[in-house]
Amino acid sequence: MSKKTSSTNLPASLADTLAGVGSRIRERRIRLGLPLNRVAEAAECSILTLMRVEQGVATVSFGTYARIMYVLGVDKDLEMLGRGEHDRPACGRGGKNKDRVAEQDVL
Repeated sequence: MSKKTSSTNLPASLADTLAGVGSRIRERRIRLGLPLNRVAEAAECSILTLMRVEQGVATVSFGTYARIMYVLGVDKDLEMLGRGEHDRPACGRGGKNKDRVAEQDVL
């Protein structure tokens, strides 16, 4: 059974993925030599929100993540996601990914 986080009820693997995204965003900002305030201003969010994104906090909106990724030039992954290039089968009943909804469950 997947471990869930208390505030967002995410499977642990998804929380880990968000933490990885946050780390990548932070590393990119630092590599570009950009201070928090410049990125936050360009992404139209607060410094605190940017810090939360860099920590991979799940309660920050997807749009905010996307704006920050755009500002930092790491939005290509979002473009691939939008085109469905990374789609994989979902498992709705049992198996490794019990929390995923199978295609036949939603059609």
